[in-house]
Amino acid sequence: MVLNQAIKFAELSKNRVLTLNEENLKLQDKIVQIKLVNRAKWVLIRYLNMTENQAHKYIEQQAMERRVSKKKIAEKILKMYEH
Repeated sequence: MVLNQAIKFAELSKNRVLTLNEENLKLQDKIVQIKLVNRAKWVLIRYLNMTENQAHKYIEQQAMERRVSKKKIAEKILKMYEH
């Protein structure tokens, strides 16, 4: 009886750790995306004289029109303007 409870508790703990690890990876990816988008915004501000708001809207609009992530758009912008 106690052994069964311990096994169930261990399984629940393992599942919770796996879920937290997945959430952690998603959050890390989100941080990378935010950093890339911010860098791309500053590139647009610098080279195309956009405001921060214009640069942000441009990236969002391109992502929506091309049906890709903002991260992909930011990567393309950075590749184009940063050597």
